[in-house]
Amino acid sequence: MKEASKTNRIRPADFAATYLKGRVLDIGAGDDLVCPWAQGFDVEDGDANHLDRHFTAAASTRWTAAIALSQIKNQCMRLKVGGA
Repeated sequence: MKEASKTNRIRPADFAATYLKGRVLDIGAGDDLVCPWAQGFDVEDGDANHLDRHFTAAASTRWTAAIALSQIKNQCMRLKVGGA
């Protein structure tokens, strides 16, 4: 599928450096991370509702189509206020 790679081809060259600073969580990425410094998180990694770390950004090219709004809100709670 390589959804992140496909999307990155149409993004501005500075997209990752501008919006994906610091600790990035890439949900449902498989082996196709949104940026090289992202930490991937997939089903085999457990329940994303119980992450014990905070991130400055979260990304998902494939994940959002299959989840409920309440799950998105829960993941946003894991983001560091103010980002980087």
